[in-house]
Amino acid sequence: MKNKFKKIILLAAILILASIFFVIFRNNNTEYVVENNSQETIAKGIQDKVDLMDQEENYEIKILNNEEFLDHMTDGGGQLTGHFKNEGIHKIVEKLGFSYGVVTYEYYFLDKKLIMIHETEEYFPDPNNTGTLDYTRVELGFDGYYYIDNEKLVDTEITGKKRFSTDTIDEVVLSLISFSKKNVELLLNN
Repeated sequence: MKNKFKKIILLAAILILASIFFVIFRNNNTEYVVENNSQETIAKGIQDKVDLMDQEENYEIKILNNEEFLDHMTDGGGQLTGHFKNEGIHKIVEKLGFSYGVVTYEYYFLDKKLIMIHETEEYFPDPNNTGTLDYTRVELGFDGYYYIDNEKLVDTEITGKKRFSTDTIDEVVLSLISFSKKNVELLLNN
């Protein structure tokens, strides 16, 4: 009888320890999922605001061409377009032409704060692999969405690969945040 009682107590202790372990593991796992969802939630909220900005049709548009905003002229020139509403900047589109294709940066602002950068690289194809590019069309080679909160990268969505960059995503985003500030100043002062 004593052995049976000891076995029951031992089994109960094991079940209690297993239950405690399960609760701790579950809580740790839940915290990770909540944190991960928080980034996704922030990015989703930003994307929803950007979608509304893209649907807006009543912007005041300001355009700067080539030497009006470029320190060094690119092969295919460039254009910087500011979209303003209620005396505030909402969107900047920077389009740069190169010998290999077109690079576009779209900067989105909410309450004068950068919230998203959309970067694309489109390449002129070499259909016959001869080194002769077809300048009549482009193919998407890279598509990157960088979601920003308080000048910090909170999430990314990236497809493809950049042609020349060896920088990390964090380095790219820091540079683009700096360029966005410069572009805002150029558009406001010209």
